[in-house]
Formats: sequence, C-alpha cells, structure tokens
Amino acid sequence: MVWFEISALASPFLHYLDDLLFREQKSQAMARPTDRYYSSLLNYLWNEKAIVLTEIKFADLKDDFVVLSAEQDSPFHALIEGLISKTRSDSLKA
Repeated sequence: MVWFEISALASPFLHYLDDLLFREQKSQAMARPTDRYYSSLLNYLWNEKAIVLTEIKFADLKDDFVVLSAEQDSPFHALIEGLISKTRSDSLKA
C-alpha cells in the first residue's frame, strides 16, 4: 500500500525534473554575449540611468545574459551601430 502511494508521487515529480533539466539544457545552449555587446549594455545602463544604482549589481554577472539575435558581431551590425553613433555625435554638435 505504501509503495503505491510513493510511486504515485514519484511519477509527477520525475516528469517535473525531466522538464526542468530540459529547460536548463536549452538555456545553457543559448548564445552568450560578446564582450562588445556586454560593454554596450553596461554603457547604456550607466549613461541612461536605466536602473537605480542600488540594483545595478545584477549586471556584474555576465554569464547570466544571453543574446536573442543569431548574428552578434556581423559587419552589417557594426556598420549600423557606427552610423547611429555618428548621427548622434553630429546631432550633438549642431
């Protein structure tokens, strides 16, 4: 009788563990940000004051960030970022 109760509890628990391990494996397979992306994020947070200083410590954990874009540092992205940067600096001079 006791064995039946344990096995009845074990099946949902094992299913939960399988799902948890599957999700962990998927999150570990996600691309990590390059140093350039990470420093860009830190610069944005610092310059725009997007977060209060007491909560900025989360950004110290670079390994917790993932990239949602497949192409991180493609020449196209570098060109667009350069144009945006130039446009911003030109508008500041005017």
